[in-house]
This record gives sequence, structure tokens and C-alpha cells, in this order.
Amino acid sequence: MSDDNSSPLKLIPFMQEQEKMYLELLLKQNDWKMAKSAAVAGISRKSLWEKLKKHGISKPTLAPV
Repeated sequence: MSDDNSSPLKLIPFMQEQEKMYLELLLKQNDWKMAKSAAVAGISRKSLWEKLKKHGISKPTLAPV
């Protein structure tokens, strides 16, 4: 039940955005430890790496002081 001015929510882009947000949160909570993050997610490290590449997620670097 959407009004006429809103665009319909497409399932695939929605799921992809949710996966990206989940991965970012997962990695933060596990201090960017890939093996631990993959284990918590129930996927292999290779699958985690592929998902990060797909979503353009990389470990943030510290800014020089």
C-alpha cells in the first residue's frame, strides 16, 4: 500500500543493501577479523571475501595524525 508518489521497493536491491549493512556491522563487531566474522556469519572466509568485494567493502584505514 504505497502512495502514488513513492517508487516500489524492489526485493533484490533491498536484500543487497541489507547484506552490505550486515557485513559492515559484523566486521566492526569482530574487529575486522575475517575468520571470526565468517564463522559468526556461518560462511567460509572465501565467501566473506567475495561478498566484501561484491559490495565494495574494505577495511578502513587510520588517518595520519
